[in-house]
Parts: sequence; C-alpha cells; structure tokens
Amino acid sequence: MTFRMSARDATRVGPVALATLLAACGGPAAPTISTADDSSLTFSHSQTFKYTGKPQRFKVPHAQWLQVVVRGASGGAASGGGARGARVYALIPAALSRALTVYVGGAGNGNKGGFNGGGAGGVDTFRSNDDGYGGGGASDIRIAAGTLGDRVIVAGGGGGDGAGTMTGKYSGGNGGIGGNSTGGNGSNGSSGNGYDCGGGGGDGGSLTAGGAGGSGGQCETAYGYPGANGSFGNGGAGGDGYDGGGGGGAGGGFYGGGGGGGGAESLSYGVGAGGGGGGGPSFVGKRAKNARVWPGWKNAVGDGLVVISW
Repeated sequence: MTFRMSARDATRVGPVALATLLAACGGPAAPTISTADDSSLTFSHSQTFKYTGKPQRFKVPHAQWLQVVVRGASGGAASGGGARGARVYALIPAALSRALTVYVGGAGNGNKGGFNGGGAGGVDTFRSNDDGYGGGGASDIRIAAGTLGDRVIVAGGGGGDGAGTMTGKYSGGNGGIGGNSTGGNGSNGSSGNGYDCGGGGGDGGSLTAGGAGGSGGQCETAYGYPGANGSFGNGGAGGDGYDGGGGGGAGGGFYGGGGGGGGAESLSYGVGAGGGGGGGPSFVGKRAKNARVWPGWKNAVGDGLVVISW
C-alpha cells in the first residue's frame, strides 16, 4: 500500500491536534500518546544520514514501524550558528514504501542558501561585505518518486540573518527558527537617524503558504529591495540592499519562509541593515504515530540530520 502526501494532508503538528495527526488513513484512530516514546516497541538497528548535498536512499527492512528523528539545518550568521532548525520525532509504518528517499538539509553558508530549500541571502549592490546570510535547508523523508509532494516527515530549517551595515553600527535582523506548523519570523534590520532604512524581517512559512518576504528599507531617497516570498518546499531569497545590508535568506520547510528585506543608505538620511529571513515549518503526515516537534531545537546548529531505527 502506498501513501502519497499533498498539501491537503497538512495539519497542525502540536499537542492540541496530536489526535488528528495520529488518525490512520482508512482505519480506526490510533490512541493518543502524549510522550515521545512508545514502550511497546523496540528498535535494535539504526541508520544515520548526514548532509551530502544530494538525495540518499533507504531500503525499508521487514518491520512494522520505523522510528525517525529528523533535524533541519540552521541559517547562516556572521559568527557561530544562526537560527536553529526544528527537530521532529515520529513512528511511521514500514509498509508505506519499499524504499525511502532521505534529504538532509544543508546549513546556510555565507550568502548561499542550504541544500533542500534554503533561500540565498541578498547582496549589497555596492559592497560585497554587506551580503545577507543564506537560510538553512529542511530535512525530510519521502516515499514513491521522491518529489516534494511525496514528503511524509519534514523538519523546517532556520532563516539566515540579515547583514549589518559596513561600519558595524547597525546590526542585521535575526533569522526565524525552524518551527512547528509555522516557522519563526525574522526580525527587522536596525537603522538610525529616525528613518526606517532597515529591511523588514521575513515571515515564517506555514503548512498552507510560503511566508511573505520582508519589506525593503525606506530611506527617503534610497530604497532596499523586498525579500522574496517562500514557496512549496523552498525559502525565499533575501532582498538586495541599496548601499545597505542585504536581507537574510529564508529557511526551507513544508512551505518555505519569506526572505528578509534589504536595507538602504542615503547620505542625507542614514543607513540601514538587512532583515532576517523567516524560518520553515515542520510537517508530519497523518499516518504517523506518536509525533512530536521541537521548534528551534537546541542541537539543530549546522547541517541537518536524519536517523531511522527499526
């Protein structure tokens, strides 16, 4: 029996709606379990998938259930890890497919977006050292043909930070974390002199639509470019700065977050930093059991990770 996921399968992945997520397709509802462990099952084997920048195959063994732990990648930042990705735990029926395709998200690297949906950071159209940072890619597990529409588990990636101004006086906005059913919002870039020269933060993606891109800085006589909206599976790119900081790229997810807006500078009215990119949301298909999501997981820094146990 095969199970194919579409956007209509998207439901809230939180404690309030856990019973809905546990409902078996075409059968009686599974019992609601509030913890992340199932004491009635044991798992003696596991396989860990690390970031490779390409799809990886998993041959499904003879088992009733697979235990999966999926972690999204973090967004880029000026120093250290940026906005963290989400962590998802679930049990999925081994009968879903004879083989699974695993995508492990890559972290934002400079202004480059991470593998599997991370949006690119916006550039400063005048100075290359004021570019925004790329968003982190989502990590996911897919069945059938392995397309975006075949995903059964998704852990959202974190958004990239916006770039600060050249002098370092004003800092870029932070990226939004990889979230539950909604990714975290990016924050606005800062600016001075009483003018709104900083770029706006991008919105987190959801289970029904990509996040809206942040607005470009409005610096009276100079204007930054807005961030791109997120789309199915992909975070939006950060907006370019107009002699100001570039916006951060958004994180990948079920629908990606929106890119942060670029900052702007005017000699008469000041300078602004770029806004942070929005985070991507996580997703658990409705045939999964005992699902749990940790937004902005404490260890979800750097590239993503997928562990399958049976």
